[in-house]
Amino acid sequence: MKVDGLFIYAATVCRFLNESGLADDPNDRLAMIFNNEMGADSPQENLDRLYVEILSVGLRGNKHKVEIFKYIIGSIVVLHHQLSPRVLARLVYPTVKDSETQEQWAKVSNCLGRLHSFLEIPEDSEDDQSPIQLLHLSFKDFLLDDGRYDGDFHIDEKKAHSGVFERCIEIMQYYLRRKNICQLEHVATRAHEVQATQLDQYLPEHAQYACCHWMYHLEKSDICNEDAILDFLRTCFTHWVEAMSLMRKTAEGIPMLDALRIYTSQETVYASALPFAPRKSLVRQHTSVAEQWDTLLHMLHDDGVIFCCCDFSPSGNYMASGSQYGTIHLWNTSTWKCERVLEGHKGTMQVLTFVAETLLASTSSDNTIRLWYLDTGLWKMAPKSLAKVTSRPDPISISTTLRQKDYPRILMSAPIANCAFPLTAH
Repeated sequence: MKVDGLFIYAATVCRFLNESGLADDPNDRLAMIFNNEMGADSPQENLDRLYVEILSVGLRGNKHKVEIFKYIIGSIVVLHHQLSPRVLARLVYPTVKDSETQEQWAKVSNCLGRLHSFLEIPEDSEDDQSPIQLLHLSFKDFLLDDGRYDGDFHIDEKKAHSGVFERCIEIMQYYLRRKNICQLEHVATRAHEVQATQLDQYLPEHAQYACCHWMYHLEKSDICNEDAILDFLRTCFTHWVEAMSLMRKTAEGIPMLDALRIYTSQETVYASALPFAPRKSLVRQHTSVAEQWDTLLHMLHDDGVIFCCCDFSPSGNYMASGSQYGTIHLWNTSTWKCERVLEGHKGTMQVLTFVAETLLASTSSDNTIRLWYLDTGLWKMAPKSLAKVTSRPDPISISTTLRQKDYPRILMSAPIANCAFPLTAH
């Protein structure tokens, strides 16, 4: 009566009773099946009740395990094509450390170990690349269709696609972070000359999946944030084209670029493709391209602030800039973010000079020279010769004067980046 003509119901029960990854007794499982109430309307309801009962064994009441189940199984049911357990583990839990790889594999293995009733799972072997297979599509429909089931085990399809897309981007940003991905000896090497073993060494199967199907998951997700996509295009686009060529998937990559128009402006797509366009093509003819690289590397600005002078630290790691308000901005040249604003001068900044990596001298129209200790709060006795400089002193003369003598350090309780003292001899 419970089977009601559905072979998948009987097959699922048999596999559930045979399941070795569950802790309870098979007799208890059989009793659970017999005690399961029949649906009033259709055989599908009976099948759905069976799915809920089986999943509840070992999962219900444990929110952490349920979330892991939804994350891993959600990825399986939305994949473009099925992967082996080991490749799946590296896709859903990207990592570069062997210790972490084993830890993440344990999560996937433990989750899959309770799902032989629904999945055909190959033996746990590094050499076995057989993919995981759904035994019946009704299980996928049960998990994804909120009109059919919306309980604890329901999986949001768009959210699952979003998760896989984000992992794909993360994987590509790691494996495509450098040119010449496969470390080819000759630039003129053709794609068909690259051996499969060499490709798999530098671009493993989960990375190949990410390169080929990130757009598939993006289109089916609810992601509308352009920033992540633009960041990927800026950092990895040309290397992604190289990877698609090495996999001989260039033809598949063209529709992916066309689909990007939905998520990015056409200008971004054209600009990304411009280096590959022939000189006499319409794209190049209607797009202005500079003959040389622009000498401007970076532009710094702060709303309403006019910068009057600047200087780089000896290591080049920092740049100090002085404003018309008497403030000094300290910029990190790796990130070009302002890390500190020094306040003390009352007039427009005139000269800044790094005397040492953590010692900064400054002058302004308030007729003072200030020495800034940027890290420790220690200060040196200032030389009297500094009082003899002109109203617009030369930064080289200031720094040279300070370096010529070894002035004793005097400890004082002062906060970091405080002015050691102003000199008012003008």
